[in-house]
Amino acid sequence: MPSDVPGMRFSATRDLQGYTVHFGMQEQDLLVQLHKPGSTLDLIPSRLLKGTVPYQFSDNFSHWYHRETKSIEFCKIHKAWALDDQRNWRFIRDEGHWKLGCHDGTFLVAPSSELATRIAEILNPLEAPLGLHLVYSTAKSATEIQIPSLRLEFLLRSGEPFIESRQFRDMHVDPNQSIGTLMGFKSKLVLSSSREPPSRMVLIPEGDVQHEMNTFNHHDKHMMVTVVHGSARRVQACRLDDLLGRLVGSTKTESKLYLAYLHGLTSFCLPDPFIGRTGTEEALDILGSAIVRVTSVLTETSYDILHSISTLSPKRSFYPRNEKVMQVVGWSSRLSYVSQDDRFYRAGRNLLARSHEISFLHPTHEVPDSPDFSSVHLVERAINRASRGHVAGFGAEEFTTQHDVRYTSRTQGILSDRGIRAQEIASRVYNSQCYVIERVELSFAQDFYQLLSAGNVFNPSQIPPKSMLQYDSKWFQKPETFLASDWLLFSPRGIFAGRIFV
Repeated sequence: MPSDVPGMRFSATRDLQGYTVHFGMQEQDLLVQLHKPGSTLDLIPSRLLKGTVPYQFSDNFSHWYHRETKSIEFCKIHKAWALDDQRNWRFIRDEGHWKLGCHDGTFLVAPSSELATRIAEILNPLEAPLGLHLVYSTAKSATEIQIPSLRLEFLLRSGEPFIESRQFRDMHVDPNQSIGTLMGFKSKLVLSSSREPPSRMVLIPEGDVQHEMNTFNHHDKHMMVTVVHGSARRVQACRLDDLLGRLVGSTKTESKLYLAYLHGLTSFCLPDPFIGRTGTEEALDILGSAIVRVTSVLTETSYDILHSISTLSPKRSFYPRNEKVMQVVGWSSRLSYVSQDDRFYRAGRNLLARSHEISFLHPTHEVPDSPDFSSVHLVERAINRASRGHVAGFGAEEFTTQHDVRYTSRTQGILSDRGIRAQEIASRVYNSQCYVIERVELSFAQDFYQLLSAGNVFNPSQIPPKSMLQYDSKWFQKPETFLASDWLLFSPRGIFAGRIFV
């Protein structure tokens, strides 16, 4: 029915929790106003709070402005009408500043404060600043740090130098965030224990991966890999085994494939100090492990990761496609050449082929087709050729001579005139020898004199500019048309002090 409140168009036919509800529109915003004796509330559009409070507080709450108390009440989105609940968060004005707090003496630390900024820098590998909840408890004199999207919690006690982990007992954020492997992977958080000897752990979010080639010191290049904030499905906790030099993480196939992909992206020509081998070698070791090749159903995410691993390899195809005489190789400028190993393509195809073999055990499960952007023959050939640069156990065993044949040269052992001339020119340039290649005829002097006599001979007093020696179509014409007029311009002995020397 029509509303009698200025600016509103309709009102509800029944009261809601003692309030009369009025509705209206202002551009794209829905206006909702609640009325009862002594209390008036207005619904605040969530877009007005975006960038001011964390994402969860702006997206998953409804916000009501109390005109009498000049405060804003936050109701959970699935309980948007649960007003005056003591458990609700409230924006109140205190000493000229707004505070978002609860009845139990907890307050949300403003994301723009100095404390929140410093903590956001530490936890930035896992989540964006507005994805963090920093809740200060006056009773505990401590700040609880929550990452709702990853279901992680930390605790910063007053006067303590470390940020403690709630999920992992006796672990805190390590000041040293280097682990000696996964070089260039920025989205990781290293934890360490307080006991001696300390144990370490690395938290790796599993989400959408971005990578780019970064240049350091103007010439050194290395991959920088990050996980898009807000895209992580879960966090993989890997324990650092210093004794065996390995990362001990989740046994899920999806997590293993994800870790292999990160190792492949961050690979370098030198072995990683912690694991003692390159990222490519570690990735191939994971892809060849029994835990990955087990006869189980792969998830859709696992298939996506397998596809990403396969695309690390360069694309190889015959040219022309109907012949086997040449090949075209497509390299990615966004990847290190060390990461672009042909064995990733073969490993991806083998794992998908294995899934097809056991698909009869899971008739309702669909297995995607194997990647076909490269010729298998060319990939195997490239693996064999590159095996001489690999170590035992990681590619050296691929070497074989069974495909070797004697090379048949294009000239079939007969030297061509053009080849001989090219060899002679190269030899003279290399040895700085300045003399003609072919024998000069006896009549050369007479023929040359006749050419110079065919036109006017100029003797300029200035050295000609270098631009006259640039490309011009006249150099392809007959010598009679330009030699007589231009000879003295370019002869090193032609002009000196206005005299002609012969």
